Amino acid sequence: MDNNFLVSVCNLYIFDEKGKLNLEFKTLTNAIFDIFNRKITVEDATFKIETFGFMNTDGEEKRTDFDNFLVRDTEVVFNVNRHGKFCKVIAESEVRNNKGEKVSKLFFVCPQCSLKSDDISLELAANGVSMSKIYIDISPYNEKGDFFKMVKQDLK
Repeated sequence: MDNNFLVSVCNLYIFDEKGKLNLEFKTLTNAIFDIFNRKITVEDATFKIETFGFMNTDGEEKRTDFDNFLVRDTEVVFNVNRHGKFCKVIAESEVRNNKGEKVSKLFFVCPQCSLKSDDISLELAANGVSMSKIYIDISPYNEKGDFFKMVKQDLK
Protein backbone atom coordinates (compact mmCIF):
# COMPACT_ATOMS: atom_id res chain seq x y z
CA MET A 1 0.00 0.00 0.00
CA ASP A 2 1.39 3.38 -1.02
CA ASN A 3 1.33 6.37 1.29
CA ASN A 4 -0.03 9.57 -0.18
CA PHE A 5 1.30 13.02 0.61
CA LEU A 6 -0.32 16.42 0.24
CA VAL A 7 2.45 18.41 -1.39
CA SER A 8 1.24 21.90 -2.15
CA VAL A 9 -1.57 24.33 -2.55
CA CYS A 10 -1.25 24.98 -6.24
CA ASN A 11 -4.08 27.37 -6.97
CA LEU A 12 -6.63 29.41 -5.07
CA TYR A 13 -9.86 30.57 -6.69
CA ILE A 14 -12.12 33.26 -5.23
CA PHE A 15 -15.69 33.57 -6.47
CA ASP A 16 -18.23 36.26 -5.66
CA GLU A 17 -21.45 35.43 -3.79
CA LYS A 18 -23.18 34.45 -7.03
CA GLY A 19 -20.40 32.05 -8.05
CA LYS A 20 -18.62 34.20 -10.66
CA LEU A 21 -14.85 33.68 -10.65
CA ASN A 22 -13.18 36.95 -9.67
CA LEU A 23 -9.63 36.12 -8.61
CA GLU A 24 -7.11 33.39 -9.32
CA PHE A 25 -3.90 32.89 -7.41
CA LYS A 26 -1.45 30.59 -9.15
CA THR A 27 1.75 31.78 -7.47
CA LEU A 28 1.01 30.94 -3.84
CA THR A 29 4.05 30.35 -1.68
CA ASN A 30 2.10 29.22 1.37
CA ALA A 31 -1.46 28.48 2.45
CA ILE A 32 -2.71 27.72 5.94
CA PHE A 33 -6.17 26.35 6.70
CA ASP A 34 -6.62 27.25 10.38
CA ILE A 35 -9.63 25.12 11.24
CA PHE A 36 -9.74 26.15 14.90
CA ASN A 37 -9.92 29.90 14.08
CA ARG A 38 -11.88 29.39 10.83
CA LYS A 39 -9.40 31.34 8.76
CA ILE A 40 -7.42 30.76 5.59
CA THR A 41 -4.11 32.58 5.26
CA VAL A 42 -2.45 32.67 1.86
CA GLU A 43 0.89 34.13 0.88
CA ASP A 44 1.34 35.13 -2.72
CA ALA A 45 4.55 35.97 -4.54
CA THR A 46 2.82 38.41 -6.86
CA PHE A 47 1.00 41.66 -6.17
CA LYS A 48 -2.53 41.64 -7.58
CA ILE A 49 -4.26 45.00 -7.40
CA GLU A 50 -7.44 43.21 -8.55
CA THR A 51 -7.55 41.58 -5.10
CA PHE A 52 -7.92 44.95 -3.45
CA GLY A 53 -10.44 46.11 -6.03
CA PHE A 54 -12.60 43.04 -5.48
CA MET A 55 -12.58 43.51 -1.70
CA ASN A 56 -13.32 47.22 -1.82
CA THR A 57 -16.19 47.47 -4.28
CA ASP A 58 -19.77 47.38 -3.17
CA GLY A 59 -21.08 46.46 -6.58
CA GLU A 60 -23.19 49.61 -6.46
CA GLU A 61 -20.44 52.04 -7.34
CA LYS A 62 -20.81 53.19 -10.94
CA ARG A 63 -18.14 55.29 -12.57
CA THR A 64 -19.27 57.98 -14.95
CA ASP A 65 -17.64 58.63 -18.33
CA PHE A 66 -16.20 61.76 -16.73
CA ASP A 67 -14.52 59.68 -13.98
CA ASN A 68 -13.24 57.14 -16.50
CA PHE A 69 -11.75 59.90 -18.62
CA LEU A 70 -9.76 61.25 -15.68
CA VAL A 71 -8.59 57.92 -14.28
CA ARG A 72 -6.47 55.92 -16.73
CA ASP A 73 -5.05 53.44 -14.24
CA THR A 74 -6.59 51.24 -11.60
CA GLU A 75 -7.64 53.10 -8.49
CA VAL A 76 -8.48 51.38 -5.21
CA VAL A 77 -9.67 53.31 -2.18
CA PHE A 78 -9.22 51.70 1.24
CA ASN A 79 -11.85 52.22 3.89
CA VAL A 80 -11.82 50.43 7.26
CA ASN A 81 -15.57 50.95 7.64
CA ARG A 82 -16.44 48.70 4.71
CA HIS A 83 -18.04 45.45 5.75
CA GLY A 84 -15.92 43.34 3.41
CA LYS A 85 -16.87 41.12 0.55
CA PHE A 86 -18.63 37.80 0.86
CA CYS A 87 -17.17 35.14 -1.40
CA LYS A 88 -16.63 31.45 -2.04
CA VAL A 89 -13.15 29.92 -2.08
CA ILE A 90 -11.68 26.80 -3.66
CA ALA A 91 -8.07 25.80 -3.03
CA GLU A 92 -6.59 23.15 -5.31
CA SER A 93 -3.79 20.86 -4.07
CA GLU A 94 -1.81 17.96 -5.48
CA VAL A 95 -1.53 14.61 -3.77
CA ARG A 96 1.51 12.49 -4.66
CA ASN A 97 2.49 8.97 -3.70
CA ASN A 98 5.81 7.99 -2.12
CA LYS A 99 7.31 7.60 -5.62
CA GLY A 100 6.59 11.27 -6.36
CA GLU A 101 3.81 10.52 -8.86
CA LYS A 102 0.66 12.63 -8.89
CA VAL A 103 -2.23 10.43 -7.88
CA SER A 104 -5.04 12.88 -7.29
CA LYS A 105 -6.11 16.46 -6.80
CA LEU A 106 -7.58 17.60 -3.53
CA PHE A 107 -9.93 20.57 -3.38
CA PHE A 108 -10.69 22.52 -0.21
CA VAL A 109 -14.13 24.03 -0.80
CA CYS A 110 -15.32 26.92 1.38
CA PRO A 111 -18.78 28.09 0.23
CA GLN A 112 -19.16 30.93 2.77
CA CYS A 113 -16.17 33.26 3.26
CA SER A 114 -15.41 36.96 3.55
CA LEU A 115 -12.53 39.28 2.65
CA LYS A 116 -11.90 42.72 4.11
CA SER A 117 -9.28 45.31 3.24
CA ASP A 118 -7.93 45.20 6.79
CA ASP A 119 -7.23 41.48 6.31
CA ILE A 120 -4.25 42.13 4.03
CA SER A 121 -0.60 42.38 4.86
CA LEU A 122 2.03 43.61 2.39
CA GLU A 123 5.71 42.93 2.96
CA LEU A 124 7.73 45.24 0.74
CA ALA A 125 11.25 43.98 0.07
CA ALA A 126 14.07 46.25 -1.05
CA ASN A 127 16.12 43.50 -2.67
CA GLY A 128 13.73 40.69 -3.34
CA VAL A 129 10.20 39.68 -4.02
CA SER A 130 7.55 41.49 -1.99
CA MET A 131 4.97 39.21 -0.46
CA SER A 132 1.30 39.76 0.15
CA LYS A 133 -0.73 37.90 2.75
CA ILE A 134 -4.48 37.64 2.57
CA TYR A 135 -6.61 36.43 5.45
CA ILE A 136 -9.96 34.91 4.54
CA ASP A 137 -12.63 34.33 7.18
CA ILE A 138 -14.60 31.10 6.86
CA SER A 139 -18.21 30.89 8.09
CA PRO A 140 -20.62 27.96 8.35
CA TYR A 141 -22.60 27.48 5.16
CA ASN A 142 -25.48 25.44 6.59
CA GLU A 143 -27.45 25.05 9.81
CA LYS A 144 -25.32 22.05 10.89
CA GLY A 145 -22.27 24.31 11.20
CA ASP A 146 -20.24 22.84 8.33
CA PHE A 147 -17.70 25.41 7.11
CA PHE A 148 -15.54 23.63 4.52
CA LYS A 149 -15.20 20.31 2.76
CA MET A 150 -12.47 18.40 0.95
CA VAL A 151 -13.15 16.83 -2.42
CA LYS A 152 -10.69 14.31 -3.90
CA GLN A 153 -10.40 13.86 -7.67
CA ASP A 154 -8.34 10.84 -8.79
CA LEU A 155 -6.14 11.31 -11.84
CA LYS A 156 -6.45 8.55 -14.40
